[in-house]
Amino acid sequence: MKKYSVLSLILVTLSIFFPLRAAQASEFAFNVDPILPESQRKGQLGYYDILLEPGGTQKLEVDLSNATDKEVKINVGMTSAKTNDNGVVEYSPNDLPLHASQKHDLEKLVDYKKVVTLAPKSKERYSFTVKMPQEEFPGIIAGGISFQEVDSDEKEKKDSEGMAIKNKFNFAVAVLMRQSEGISGTGELTLQKAEANQRNVRNVIRGYFSNDKPFYINNLAIDAAIYKEKDGKKVYSEKTENMQMAPNSGFWYNIPLQGEELEAGEYLYKGTAYGIKDKNGEFTFGKDNEGKPQNYQQKWEFEKKFTITQKAAQTYNKKDVDVLDAAPNYTWLYYLLGAIILLLILTILLLIRRKDKKKTDE
Repeated sequence: MKKYSVLSLILVTLSIFFPLRAAQASEFAFNVDPILPESQRKGQLGYYDILLEPGGTQKLEVDLSNATDKEVKINVGMTSAKTNDNGVVEYSPNDLPLHASQKHDLEKLVDYKKVVTLAPKSKERYSFTVKMPQEEFPGIIAGGISFQEVDSDEKEKKDSEGMAIKNKFNFAVAVLMRQSEGISGTGELTLQKAEANQRNVRNVIRGYFSNDKPFYINNLAIDAAIYKEKDGKKVYSEKTENMQMAPNSGFWYNIPLQGEELEAGEYLYKGTAYGIKDKNGEFTFGKDNEGKPQNYQQKWEFEKKFTITQKAAQTYNKKDVDVLDAAPNYTWLYYLLGAIILLLILTILLLIRRKDKKKTDE
């Protein structure tokens, strides 16, 4: 059996605005270099961040180059930006659902060719057209365009369990649109629900965090804990810094149980979250690179009551690999008892046989 993982090489990190770096020909079959248009916002390099009037269109271009001696076929994908459960923004096509607050799906605003074939040792300029919605939109429409080789010789390796993993290399470039330079704002974080579940076949308690605003939440930090509602005892906790949420997106923040069994009962999922690092920010959490208190512009407090039923606890506990590993293994004892019983039976039979033989001799 094989597991497949997609290694997404995201060529832009919006939270720190690193420039895009094209892949080296020695590593991958093709290179991707975006050509920035005149509508590009000043100072933004490495990805598309364009200004368009309502109803306006813009042709965007990418240089694709094939440095190999073989023909390369490329699938092109377009998607709205979403936030995965690691608190990382995804710019490549994925299985994450569109958020309920998402009014404009970028894929429906783009006209693009979905398959490109590059001849050996060739370079081609690929173009696609984006369109701004007709109505005024006071925010950012965010997504990405991705390029993935078709039927490539995928690098295969094995994980810690000896199972084969195939890596598919995916180059993604962010595409951001807004209607004017003056549009600015911040995201807004809310905890919508909490529940027991599993991640990677391990028990977790997770909360669904939502950003209903058309702006990013940068430098997101979450300090969450689980409390028993009856006595207020803290039973689990988790802290994570340097996350990011896409505009109009949501994600599940998981608190792992580290091999402990879920217990049925009433609980509270609560804590504090912070956004946008700023040395002059009024809120403090964690430490900066110099070991000093880290300041933030934004702060949110959250709390949500939830129930773990007996049925849910039993179901998840039976599947959790860490719980199973931690459970006592009495197999050796069963073998030992079986051996002892067998030995007793043989001994009894031997004694009976000797007794019968003695009677015969007499």
